[in-house]
Amino acid sequence: MASYQILGAQPVYNPAIPYTAELQGGCIPGMIFTITGTVPAKMERFAINFATGQCDGCDVAFHFNPRYDGRDKIVCNTFKNGEWGKEERKYEMPFKKQKDFKLTIEITKYTYQVAVDDKFCLDFKHQIGLERVQWLQIRGDICVKCIAVTGGKAGVAQGPYGF
Repeated sequence: MASYQILGAQPVYNPAIPYTAELQGGCIPGMIFTITGTVPAKMERFAINFATGQCDGCDVAFHFNPRYDGRDKIVCNTFKNGEWGKEERKYEMPFKKQKDFKLTIEITKYTYQVAVDDKFCLDFKHQIGLERVQWLQIRGDICVKCIAVTGGKAGVAQGPYGF
């Protein structure tokens, strides 16, 4: 069994990647996940998953996957009942190799709102109920310095950037 920790009131510093954490109290509107780190020079891709379980094959409500593959892009998707949904792609890459970043993902009533370095990046509509989302997974080519979770007031529908 993989080791994991509970992600809650205290930030996590310099976690080993791959990283898996149980979301203390689950995932609710108003929660803000702030991940700071650096993209390595030889980065190919990394993924941040909001999942229903800690193992491979569990449903993934939000798969956030920046890829450097010749046509740099961010791919977002949902993995449900053993199948990937339709990919949503963004061809503007806000992550720069060998540069620090601040990634913010806010859970709203209807979407995951993503900002990079305090600039809006994308919205991804919920396709799996938030009540099922219990785990955060981070994998791939990324150096994470800190993961922090704040907020969590039920019913909050607007993100920190007013979208």
